[in-house]
Amino acid sequence: MPSLIRLGIRLVFGPDRARPSRPRPGPGLAEVLTLAQAAQEAGFDSIWIEDDPARVVRGGGPTSPIAGADALEAYTLLGALATATTTARLGALATAVTTRPPALLAKQVSALDVISGGRAVLGLGPPPRSAWRGTWSLQRLEEAVEVCRALFEAEEVTVHGRRLSLDHAANRPAPPQGPALPVVLAGRSGRRLVDVALRRADALCVLGERADAPVSLAAVVDARRRKARPPGHLWAMALVRTAPASWTTPPATAVIEAVGTTFAGGADGVVLDVPVATAPDTVGAMGVALVERFGVSGAGDSF
Repeated sequence: MPSLIRLGIRLVFGPDRARPSRPRPGPGLAEVLTLAQAAQEAGFDSIWIEDDPARVVRGGGPTSPIAGADALEAYTLLGALATATTTARLGALATAVTTRPPALLAKQVSALDVISGGRAVLGLGPPPRSAWRGTWSLQRLEEAVEVCRALFEAEEVTVHGRRLSLDHAANRPAPPQGPALPVVLAGRSGRRLVDVALRRADALCVLGERADAPVSLAAVVDARRRKARPPGHLWAMALVRTAPASWTTPPATAVIEAVGTTFAGGADGVVLDVPVATAPDTVGAMGVALVERFGVSGAGDSF
């Protein structure tokens, strides 16, 4: 079965960690597009954008982790990336289920699929920790996936769920991938989230802070998919967070070792956080080194 993601990058906007209290302008659109093009040419099969509601809804002071960071809105930037790339998959990693109405999100992802010629991925996650409400949050996440999949398949949809309802919601033009448009759920490892992903998604990406989180997720996914009735397949992905300094000397040994550890732990695919200020040549060299070491199954493949 061809894979969705083997090696991807997530473009990260953020402050200067060396001087976090000093605002600085972020790279312009041209620089971000050049970085994405270098990643695609080097062999990265997917490009992701943070979709962080905190950049919009929380002002933050000089000590805020997002203070001084210029960041382009996720789906606007993804549309621009769609016109600047040709093969890489494109998506947000990840949109919290409570920050965008599912019908609007389905429309945005469908538009991205149209613009990119069928390369969009829906990346969806639970609410932020501050809004987490246990079972309610997971039910809302599951129903949001149902709504999006229904809108990818039909031009007009009526859905009445326990948490979400739509009456004659329209989605035209339809995404070229239709109901096969891949869905990736993202969050910290947990059996309940894995079970939702097994029922509704194509892949699950762990966003854990601990170095062993990707390995832990792979073990949980493997155990849960074998117990599913019928046994289900779920592509297990991991977001590998690396220090910006790790990208200063290509090919960075620390990054290669982190990716190798993640694959060795059972992950099917890896997404690397890459600061948008990273030089395109550095990302290119990293991509070549990673592809030579770990290989890719081919950008643009789907399940």
